Amino acid sequence: MNSCLITPVITLAGRFRGLAHAIRTLGWTALAAGMLGQAQAQSRPAISRFTPAKAPTTALVTITGSNFDRDINGSVWTGTPPYTVQFGGSGEVIPTFISSTQLRVAVPSNATNGPVRIRAFGAGQLVISQSATNFTIRQVTRPAITSFSPASGGPRTEITITGTNFHRSSLGTRWTGSPPYRVQFFNGSQPLEAVPTFVSKTQIRVVVPATASAGQSPLRLRQNGVVFNTSGTVFTVVQTSTPTPPTTTPPPTTTATTLRLVNNTQYNIVSLTLNGSEQFSPGNGVLSGSTVNLATTPGSKTLVAGLGFVRADGSRDIWFTFTRSFNVTAGQINTQTFSRITVGQLLTMGSASTAWNGTYFDNNGALHLARLVFSSNGSWQFFDDGVARGSGTLTEVSWPNSSPTVTFRINSTLPAITISHPFGRFFFRNGPPSFPIIEYVKQ
Repeated sequence: MNSCLITPVITLAGRFRGLAHAIRTLGWTALAAGMLGQAQAQSRPAISRFTPAKAPTTALVTITGSNFDRDINGSVWTGTPPYTVQFGGSGEVIPTFISSTQLRVAVPSNATNGPVRIRAFGAGQLVISQSATNFTIRQVTRPAITSFSPASGGPRTEITITGTNFHRSSLGTRWTGSPPYRVQFFNGSQPLEAVPTFVSKTQIRVVVPATASAGQSPLRLRQNGVVFNTSGTVFTVVQTSTPTPPTTTPPPTTTATTLRLVNNTQYNIVSLTLNGSEQFSPGNGVLSGSTVNLATTPGSKTLVAGLGFVRADGSRDIWFTFTRSFNVTAGQINTQTFSRITVGQLLTMGSASTAWNGTYFDNNGALHLARLVFSSNGSWQFFDDGVARGSGTLTEVSWPNSSPTVTFRINSTLPAITISHPFGRFFFRNGPPSFPIIEYVKQ
């Protein structure tokens, strides 16, 4: 054999062996990377379906799927959701309720027809998952502002808003009870909301929040966290040194027997009976943070105060009731002060203590009973299948005046709890993300 041919053949064979080794190595690496990417994709949030398929903006949409408690990398997250929900090609919003299999979100005002998407925060806002069907915006007849008066005023100024369909919600349905929407003012960069004190089909009365600062902004109607109507002109908040509540009656200058009502609660006093006789005509009362003087007679009194709102038909929607007995002295001002409602009072509703029960299944499918017992003084105890597991003191996080929603904590290390009117149930996870979310119901 020609020796000149041996070396090239051996060298070429060596190169083929090296190439084959490289192909095998790269092939396994690519396969491993592919398997890792596939595993990550399988543990990312995924949409299966949503309901309703057609609804107006502000409507609550429930999205069902899997891994909603995980981010784009498949990792369990805590705190603020690492993704948004998008309707059509625009209208992104952060979900208001999240479990591993369910999202709840209000359709934003700039939503369009199209699929529902989950988009990750960060560069590129990658689409993590997309629904197989389209969501459709439904047009409805809803409240609309045409004008308001006055055009300016200080905190606690009463504004009369004129328009159409105020007896309907943003979903186009007729409502009963308290108004489902709020009137929004802007306090610098922060919005302030006020609950209407009177509503008819064509008119709203609302009071400028006490914390409003000087500035201009249009009036907005907002429901489920979404603004659905905006006035064409702006309201100017004029800061005054001593705001005066519009319903405050000047103190009497004579020695007439007077009952002074001081309302320091979060809600308006819309009903007041003395010895069974109603003192307020429909639509009147004592605004939150206000004082009213009533002429009365001396003697023993039993007072029942109803806190809440005035419905569109003029009837009263009472959320809280306070009862007390006292003696009125002739020729004097007799003061009755209603203090701010505490979270402990909210969760016990006049009782010394109240139990809230919830059930859950463990990993083996066994059913368990979880119980939180709240006391009116703000203390609490937690029981798991009847065994005491913890105790502490309630802390208020957020309770704006006239708000249908209250947020509080039972422990600084656990998530905050949000409860909404009629304040009969709430959802709470008692531990880390691996723990179930339990629905607690007042007993």
